[in-house]
Amino acid sequence: MVVKVKIQDISDKGVGIATFENDLVFVKNTYLNEDVLVTLKDYFAKGSNRREGILESIVTPNIHRIESSCQYEDLCGSCSFRFLKYKEQLNFKKNILQSNVDKLNLNIKVCDFYNLYDKDIVNNCRNKSIRSFSYDKGGLIYQGFYESFSHKTIPIKECLQEVSWMSDFANELCDILNKYKVPLYDESQNRGVVRNLIMRDCIIEKLVCLSIFDNLADDVKLSLKTLASKFSITSLSILKNKNIGNKIVDGDIEYLSTAKNIKMQILDNTFLIDAYTFMQVNNKAMEYLYKKAIDAVSNVSNKNLALDLCCGVGTMTLALAHKFNKVIGVEINKSSIESANLNKNLNNISNVTFILDDIKNVLTNIVNKDVDAIIADPARTGLGDNNLKSFLKLKDKCKIALIFCSQKAFLRDIKYLSDNGFKVLSVEGIDMFPNTMHFETLVILEK
Repeated sequence: MVVKVKIQDISDKGVGIATFENDLVFVKNTYLNEDVLVTLKDYFAKGSNRREGILESIVTPNIHRIESSCQYEDLCGSCSFRFLKYKEQLNFKKNILQSNVDKLNLNIKVCDFYNLYDKDIVNNCRNKSIRSFSYDKGGLIYQGFYESFSHKTIPIKECLQEVSWMSDFANELCDILNKYKVPLYDESQNRGVVRNLIMRDCIIEKLVCLSIFDNLADDVKLSLKTLASKFSITSLSILKNKNIGNKIVDGDIEYLSTAKNIKMQILDNTFLIDAYTFMQVNNKAMEYLYKKAIDAVSNVSNKNLALDLCCGVGTMTLALAHKFNKVIGVEINKSSIESANLNKNLNNISNVTFILDDIKNVLTNIVNKDVDAIIADPARTGLGDNNLKSFLKLKDKCKIALIFCSQKAFLRDIKYLSDNGFKVLSVEGIDMFPNTMHFETLVILEK
């Protein structure tokens, strides 16, 4: 049945929500206040009033709607806002953040999202890609992305979100795999060769890592090296991942290039990046976010000791070292700590100590009256009340910068701190992921 409905809300997945009679109808690729014609589909579950609506046409478009340039919009679904002018995307995200701030009764006006691009359509904003592989009906290998909540690969010839060379490289790699009839890894049978392709762009240098389950023949390796040379790849490697689970980066690395890492300049320090390195996927937004956090916590009278919790490879830790007498970075991932120490030596920094441990095991000992500033960029789950309890021992005027990629974690952690003697000074959203619903949140607090 085709019905006319008005989009009144947007889900946390970026899907438009309308009402029809007593039902909530979810319609992809729609935006607020749009009148649309949809075909009503089955309910999501028995007894539910939630159902999908397939968009047939837009009767009254939102004034901020533009023509989407992505041919895979209906297949992929990751870029739920590509049809929306970029400034309106930022405005929408700001309103989400302001609504959550209001729930906390913070009496704070959220800063405008800084527009890093200043254009209606944003492309080439992702500097990292992970591609998967599958077979088409004719038995040929193709590459693309996993469909949401599955390991089914959607064929993607070109992703406009990523820097342009990545799609070209992935497509030509498929030509090589088909030429030599290299079998793909079959997770149900636990056999085969090719698993995933990891690519990273650091502006000047490029990294490619092919994840495999079983050995790759020498003639295939030679063709891979030739392809890497064509694309000026700095670091080329093969990751032998024997993990039978879903972990993508796991196993021993064989390097097919002279360089094992690529170098990246971040906030006046040089960092070595490899396939294991965690780095934000948007270089431009990352630098803006990190600089804002570091400048905020550095604005303290005493600069004896700063902490960087969940420090990764030391991107913010080493920048803090130029501002404080001593900095301690804590990270649970062993390879990240190893890289952090390499980066410390590479930049001739001597006033930084890295600790390999879960922060919950060390916070009680390192959070004390000598700490002048803290930066934390935790995983999606945030820090949590148990870790934040240690913050209560901090001295007055200690500055804290917390970074959240989840609004749920933001609401929980900031409520705890604001209820326990911490003043929220500012809240700002940073658009790490243009054309999507996602964003990072930077909160500056003072004890």
